[in-house]
Amino acid sequence: MKLNLAHFSIKKQVIILFVAFAIIILGFGFFNYQTIKSYDESIRNIKGSVIRKLALIGEISLNTGVNQSDILQFLYSDLSEEKQFRLKKLNEKTEQNNLLFEQLISLIKEGETQQYLNYVLRVRKSYIKKIEEIIASPTPLQNSEQFKNEESETRFFFEEYFSAIQKLTTLVVNDAEYEITEAVEKVNRTRLMGNIAIAAVILILLINSYFILKIYKGLTRDYLALKIERLEKVKAQDELEKLNQDLENKIADRTTELEDANREISLYNSELKKLSLAKDKFISVISHDLRNPISTILASSEALIDINKNEKTDKEELSQFARIINKASVKVMTQLNELVEWAKNKRVSKIFNPLKLNLWEAINESLQLLEDLADQNDVKLENKVSSALFINADKIMFRSIIQNLVTNSIKFTPASGIVTIDAKEMGEMVEIRIKDTGIGMSEEVKESLFKEKLPMSGEKSKKTGMGLELVKEFIEKHNGTITVESELGKGSLFIFTIPRGDL
Repeated sequence: MKLNLAHFSIKKQVIILFVAFAIIILGFGFFNYQTIKSYDESIRNIKGSVIRKLALIGEISLNTGVNQSDILQFLYSDLSEEKQFRLKKLNEKTEQNNLLFEQLISLIKEGETQQYLNYVLRVRKSYIKKIEEIIASPTPLQNSEQFKNEESETRFFFEEYFSAIQKLTTLVVNDAEYEITEAVEKVNRTRLMGNIAIAAVILILLINSYFILKIYKGLTRDYLALKIERLEKVKAQDELEKLNQDLENKIADRTTELEDANREISLYNSELKKLSLAKDKFISVISHDLRNPISTILASSEALIDINKNEKTDKEELSQFARIINKASVKVMTQLNELVEWAKNKRVSKIFNPLKLNLWEAINESLQLLEDLADQNDVKLENKVSSALFINADKIMFRSIIQNLVTNSIKFTPASGIVTIDAKEMGEMVEIRIKDTGIGMSEEVKESLFKEKLPMSGEKSKKTGMGLELVKEFIEKHNGTITVESELGKGSLFIFTIPRGDL
């Protein structure tokens, strides 16, 4: 069936052509939509698959780490019951990994990743064989050297196996990135082809319109001029609107970019302020910690000058002051080295670096820095903390907490007084108590103690060091709390908590 356009008016012919081309454009648009939708579904499937693979590899890594811990416990344990328990856990985690690898093999079926998965399985087989040799060994380990050899061999197989798992993770991610990139490129190509096709249809439509107008050139000049003028106006209006819309879109995009950039700049400024504040606080900490040993060096050097003026110089007394100066200098050097290490950590945003610390050793190290100050004030320092207690704390912050609190206790404790430190476990925290036989505090001083720097009593005007408000901030940084109990004339008791280090 042929459609003879000559039977239709000019208006209807133009309408028919426009409708025909509109249908073609819609067809191209629908085809593009379906194609892009299919590629989007492919991308979602790729993401779901890689998430499943990474979840399996992550669970395998976790089980492998637990296996390594259990085999070391198996080696070091002398109890048969403990060995049986560790052996049971080893078997459970190994069986779990068998099932996980079966699932992973079903998901990775081709390519370089599948070949590397086979290599991981071979490395795993060697690692499991080594574990089985240790378990099946009929001869118990006789000395620490044998323990070290077995542990070293086991760790070698474990690190090779664990490294292979990590590389497998990288390959899985790389495969996913490649597949997603390829799908995105197909989407872009489809869009480009669709746009080209639509542009071609529009171009053909314009050309046909031109020929239709040319065919009917015999129409009156006024009518043709009027139609041309109207078409030009419509075309100019469309172009103007399009340009206006493009300009608005560009302005909106640029505005969004500027807003995002401003938010990022605000975030960076906030981080810089935090780092600067942390730097100032840590410099205050180091300055406070260096004050006592430097004061000791100055006092001892002045004493040496006075002794040197005396014709009857006691060599033993000279030697004693020289040892004091040397000891204080070593303390200063140690703390300066810690400041250098902190500066290195600051560059990688490690201002707060909690570590597992032996509580008795950490407190004893701080008390050694305060021995000379205590001797000058005739105050006795007692460390009654159990050597079996461990905490999880930033070393510099914890030392500053102890030194600040003990320094204040020394300053406000009369001669022949005692400052005692003890501790006990309180659930997931360790409670540390610093008690002195000093002059005590009034209720008014206690209420404002952690808010601003105040003298400890109306009778004296000594300062409280760098301020107990910073001590409180350091303790809260460890998720701990601090309280004080005190009465005038009966001494003070500071109680604070720090997380346990053996969890």
